[in-house]
Amino acid sequence: MSYRRWRAHPCCWLLAASLLISVAAPAVAATAGSDLPVRIVVSYQHMGWDLIEESFAFDRAAGPGDYRLRGSYRNRDGNRQNPARNVAVADMKALVDAVRGPVWSRSRGVRDVAARFRRGQLIPDDVRYPGSTGRCSAQTQLVLGGQYVKNKGAGALVDEYFGEGMRWTDDYPFAAIQLIWSDGRQQMLHSDSQRAMLLPWRIGKPSNTRDTGPQNWSVDVSEHLRAVIPSDSYLHERLDGLERMARGIRDDVGFAVRELCDERR
Repeated sequence: MSYRRWRAHPCCWLLAASLLISVAAPAVAATAGSDLPVRIVVSYQHMGWDLIEESFAFDRAAGPGDYRLRGSYRNRDGNRQNPARNVAVADMKALVDAVRGPVWSRSRGVRDVAARFRRGQLIPDDVRYPGSTGRCSAQTQLVLGGQYVKNKGAGALVDEYFGEGMRWTDDYPFAAIQLIWSDGRQQMLHSDSQRAMLLPWRIGKPSNTRDTGPQNWSVDVSEHLRAVIPSDSYLHERLDGLERMARGIRDDVGFAVRELCDERR
């Protein structure tokens, strides 16, 4: 299924629109001076080999109390979940501050992600590819892999892995965060990124075309959102994705080593 067809698909786009654009804020007021939203709505859909739909709404009662989470999703075991629990106002404030905070550049986001990897995590344990094993011994390939990662640097490897645009044709995620205040103000971030931590986020409401809205590479948004949603949801898993990224980078390094071995013919 093409990206354009996916974004036009009623089961995904119309759900996102109903959850995120037409949501009315509850008729309560936040504590004076706090300027916290009275409602935060989070939506996640995924289409590929599966169809996933998750929604979470965090409502703030009048006064200084916590937010109340209500949601609907199927966990990774396939069981329907409808959570209803309190979430500490401090945790929600951290998310709000991240969404409303200064926009992160790509270079800042990449540096933050790269700092989470040890060099050894990005070096393949076994890079013996067909066609190259006769030119480089297994030990030589491992040494070349280590040298490649050291010379390239984690930052450059992570940046190349993020790349530009779509990387896979069977993976179509969409996530959105909407902040709603009692006076009608709203602020939104959304992401259709296939990469780790759903980076980059896009500022503003989504549209039917790709790459709309300025980018925000805020790792804080992803981390603070992950901290307040159920840990068995697919969105929680998607907001990490670092091990998947490490595997992908190891594959990229392995292919680079194969090319280095091929040059030895």
